Amino acid sequence: MTLNPLGLSPDGLSPDGLSHVGSSPNPNAFSLREEGKGDSSMVFPRKPEPGEWRDLIAAFPSLDFGDVWITAPQTEAYNCLAWTLGITNRWIWPWPGLPMVGASQFNELYRSHGFDIGTPAKVLGWGITLHNMTHGSIRYAGSLGRPNLWESKLGRSWRITHSLDGLRGATYGTPLLNYVERMSGATAMVMPDETLPSLTMEEEAAIRETAAQVPLPTRLAFEGAFSAWRDTWRNPDVALSSNPAMVMAVPEFRTLLEMGPSILPLVVAQLMDPSLFFALQLYDELQRRYGGPVGRAQIIGYGPSDPQILEGEQGRCVRTLRVWLAAHS
Repeated sequence: MTLNPLGLSPDGLSPDGLSHVGSSPNPNAFSLREEGKGDSSMVFPRKPEPGEWRDLIAAFPSLDFGDVWITAPQTEAYNCLAWTLGITNRWIWPWPGLPMVGASQFNELYRSHGFDIGTPAKVLGWGITLHNMTHGSIRYAGSLGRPNLWESKLGRSWRITHSLDGLRGATYGTPLLNYVERMSGATAMVMPDETLPSLTMEEEAAIRETAAQVPLPTRLAFEGAFSAWRDTWRNPDVALSSNPAMVMAVPEFRTLLEMGPSILPLVVAQLMDPSLFFALQLYDELQRRYGGPVGRAQIIGYGPSDPQILEGEQGRCVRTLRVWLAAHS
């Protein structure tokens, strides 16, 4: 096969049978830089630039500029709960498919990782209500000349400092749960990249081969619909959220779901890129809706005390692919 400089064949498809079309601009998107570009080379902590401050104050009107420093660049590698556990290379949200998570689930997660309910709090659990928990923040450990600062990783966006009241509002709600550290070092876990499971070259080749067998019209329709869905991940309600289920609440998700189980090999091929772990929501829902007991058995889930939750959604991607391959070999 002759490939063009973009790695695509003359029919517009890559060797795995997928077109990998880029997302179109989204005028309603939160300002997320492309991973690995932009502020990753800046020195932190730093004050927000004017455009960054406009985005932040639009999402969090209670912020005081004097309290806000950007302490780490935008990244989809980890989220707020991961940061409260000292992890910066995993997306931790061990409740796949649940549109809302309650206080009891937050409590079980934190108790399993060295915290108890109590004061003085080191970690705060935020929520709209106790039945709709949204976010975690940790007491800021540095010194910026402002007392009583907290620190939050804002979904796929920056990590910032703020006052106790700074994030109050419609996005995260209000601090509802106080956690005190039970054992020293609970927020200093070492999670080297090599602890993540990974696919073998043979497993990757098998997934690409299966995707390439999907009829061309289905592949093209899927790529257009998947690109449109990915574009919605930049909407503020998704970009600032730690709950991957937020990506399900858009018409573009329903369009993909209605394409049926024939697109599962294409979804699986997308999941070979662990940074696309939000697509697990599509895989899981397709299996729930169309897979019956066999398909539902191919959905990976962990309890909050299971050590594998610390692999994050990235690790769940790999384990999902292996279960799917075993069922289709």
